[in-house]
Amino acid sequence: RQSVTRQEVLDAILAPGRPHPWRAQWLELWRQTMIEPALELRQAVQRANASTRLALMSSTPDVHSMEGRDWHALQDALGFEPVFLTRPHLAPYTENCAIQAPPDCTRLTIANLKRPLGIYPELENSPRCGVYSKSKTYTTMECLESVCYGSHGITINHFDMMGNGTGLDRGFERALSEPKDVLDAVVKLGIDDDRAQGAAVLYSPDVARYRHASPSAAKEMGALRNNSQGWSSALAILGIGYGFVRQPVSDRPVFVCDQTLRAFDDQTINSLLSGVLVCDAPSVEILLERGLGGMIGVQSLKGGILNDLAYAYEEITNGSAGTYGLERPRMSASRCSHNIIVMQPAGDASVRTMLKTADHDDVAPGMIVYRNSLGGVVVSTAYPLGQAQFYMGYFNCFRQMLWQELLFELCPSARLIASREFPLRVYRTLLDSGEFIGVINPTLDVRDETHLKLGGSLPAGRIELLDRTGRWLEGKASASACPVGWKITVPVPLEPLKAMYLRINS
Repeated sequence: RQSVTRQEVLDAILAPGRPHPWRAQWLELWRQTMIEPALELRQAVQRANASTRLALMSSTPDVHSMEGRDWHALQDALGFEPVFLTRPHLAPYTENCAIQAPPDCTRLTIANLKRPLGIYPELENSPRCGVYSKSKTYTTMECLESVCYGSHGITINHFDMMGNGTGLDRGFERALSEPKDVLDAVVKLGIDDDRAQGAAVLYSPDVARYRHASPSAAKEMGALRNNSQGWSSALAILGIGYGFVRQPVSDRPVFVCDQTLRAFDDQTINSLLSGVLVCDAPSVEILLERGLGGMIGVQSLKGGILNDLAYAYEEITNGSAGTYGLERPRMSASRCSHNIIVMQPAGDASVRTMLKTADHDDVAPGMIVYRNSLGGVVVSTAYPLGQAQFYMGYFNCFRQMLWQELLFELCPSARLIASREFPLRVYRTLLDSGEFIGVINPTLDVRDETHLKLGGSLPAGRIELLDRTGRWLEGKASASACPVGWKITVPVPLEPLKAMYLRINS
């Protein structure tokens, strides 16, 4: 045993570079301080009333990783009886731009939990309450989207915490009652987000144990917070469906960001490199640290600062007028991040985009695609995600087309789904007897006709559209083959902040 001060513990936990052994001990202590009182609470509640059930209210999974949370042990402590009740965080508290508010935090929470579940996300409307926090339309949209990832209901917080009750919520009851039949019809499908198709976003609930704190980071626990949702937020805006995975999968592309890879051993990394792996800048740096540059087609790299390059842009090197409408489509680079990595590609690597100065001089590859000796394909990108003005600068029609074309090129048989030409949020989930397709319009524009591109084989079963009364109707959607994959066309208007649901029967 050793007597230490609080400051000594903090300095050790947050030491730059490879984690100090004390960090694991500290996180284990925190794990115990959650599990033990949770178990005692459950026992006390059961003694008082055996029919009372406990539910878990949670926040952001990357924050809970900093607490040493063991999700499955916490579930066991609180009890299932017969399903585990959870109220995951459903941002935002106050209405903002819907296209930048996908429910990836909610979905990552659900991914961390073992089944069976009763899922009732937090539909917050505070602190001002009523339409001064969120419009009725926005509130309803969150309910409409919640069933796409398996929610069984919703937890509604409609009070202003000042004793006024629901007096400020006039009209909400009518708005929330209108889609009830539709929501119930989707819930009956038994959707489980563990069966979500599309791209796979890799995560680890234990990432805070392995994260390397930056020498320049503040000496606070927030230095251990990972950005596990970087790619999921980006994919949602790009109109590409996805699901979260805890281990490598071989049937679809795997996206990894920030320092998530530090939580995985060499065997798991090799498994990832054997499939299709998409890396942001920190992930590329980690793979080179581990001596795997030869597996990703990057010989070396160094840091770069975009702000030193005036108004830098990114150009698609293999663009064609047939695909993009332009021979050399360009996208903003300077607003996407302050820092980039300058990658030196291997001779047989394919440079798909190039960062350039305003004078059109080459700076560095923006995207490298490399097929390695394991038979896998690795996509390396120059940006970290979510920094600077990322959500202003990164997204446009060319980046959407670039990513969608690339994924269907690399994974033609995967069960991908993408919204063509328009930034709709899309879901594709396997059911016991077919597939579910969910579409959300997060923009303020009416979509007169919806076009979806899907990977895999053209289905033989019928496609049904859910109407506003909760009935599944045939003949409202059509499917046709494409050179790669197939597409669904729905000639029905999709209003702003509304949803469309399709069912493909086996």
